[in-house]
Amino acid sequence: MGFELKSNGALSKKLQAMRGRFQGTKVAGKLTLPPEMKWWYYHEFGTATAYPIDVIFAKDLRLPETAQYPEAIYVPRVGPPYTEMHPPIAARHMVGKVVDDILKYAAQTIGVALRGNLDPQVAHEALMTQVLPYAVDKITDSFAEQLPGTSVEGRLQGESAAEAFAANVRIEEL
Repeated sequence: MGFELKSNGALSKKLQAMRGRFQGTKVAGKLTLPPEMKWWYYHEFGTATAYPIDVIFAKDLRLPETAQYPEAIYVPRVGPPYTEMHPPIAARHMVGKVVDDILKYAAQTIGVALRGNLDPQVAHEALMTQVLPYAVDKITDSFAEQLPGTSVEGRLQGESAAEAFAANVRIEEL
């Protein structure tokens, strides 16, 4: 469906002026995690095959039964010299499950911020102070739902995955 818009020039000039304000500007930010938090990636997307367990010292490791592995897997000791292969991890999509909610919130929040003031700085401020903190909260809640529980002897030393994410995630300018 197409349409034609005719103007006496005033609307066209106003649209050009608005376009000019945004040209060459960047409304962007990102969430980052330190390298030691790389484990979240394995849980987000899963692993296709077994992989070596990084060296940690723990008394034992018990992986509960799943549909893919109907019997629980028990590794009696983890750490040198007994490092074992970890079975594949099922994808949990902690971030993927909340992306649509975050995008809807972003569109609404930035749209409201721009009403009556089409300034890229206003959009950037809404992104950094409202949208990205909302994204952190949604992802943290998703971590708590998808990866519940804690282990004092595990890599997170008693901290839950959600607590570790919330404590380590950083909102950064782009």
